[in-house]
Amino acid sequence: MKRIRAGESLLVTDRRKPVAVLSPLTENFPEEWLDALVADEVVKPPQRALNVKRFLAIPRAACGQSLTEAVAEDRDGR
Repeated sequence: MKRIRAGESLLVTDRRKPVAVLSPLTENFPEEWLDALVADEVVKPPQRALNVKRFLAIPRAACGQSLTEAVAEDRDGR
């Protein structure tokens, strides 16, 4: 996200096949677009402000494998 905010576009791939491009929004991005998504119930607005301190206090789940191993395992199941 930092790279996208800095102006870079990133190509998203699935097994080396392009599936999407993430790119920064223009400064003139219409807020009405988001309002329309909310009205169509595609997205839901937050019910309350995020309590960052409380969020960061959530214990992390113990995992016996690396992210790379988990992704490889997930892909093998397809």
